[in-house]
Amino acid sequence: MNVKRCLVLSALAIVVLASVTLPANAQNYRGKFTLPFEAHWGIADLQPGDYTVWTDSVGAGPVIHVAGANGMTATILAGPVELREASGGHGKIEISDVNGTQVVTKFTAALVGKEFSFAIPSSLTRHGLGVVAMKKAAIPVVDGK
Repeated sequence: MNVKRCLVLSALAIVVLASVTLPANAQNYRGKFTLPFEAHWGIADLQPGDYTVWTDSVGAGPVIHVAGANGMTATILAGPVELREASGGHGKIEISDVNGTQVVTKFTAALVGKEFSFAIPSSLTRHGLGVVAMKKAAIPVVDGK
């Protein structure tokens, strides 16, 4: 009986330790960027200015938080996340011109090796013709704490 009890307690200890270390391994990211024009990111409308961006995990899905110098904050659910090799390079935000509207379509957090993708809002389709991404721009994100 003592051996069985010892095994159960050991298994519980392993589960508790694993759950404590999981958030540390989630590799959250924090960075800053300057947006030179208005852009849409998920449900958020971002005005030109300075922003802080950070990642978090809620349940099984990644979440992106954005805070502007003007007090604006937004939480955006990310779409697919592609894992890449972490590098010392800076991150970037990819913005596509969709039917004349600037839309964030990717966010790369190079420091933690993750690339987040975002869907283009269906509200940007015109007259049922679909979405046409004409130009793309990359906004650098400076890694920060």
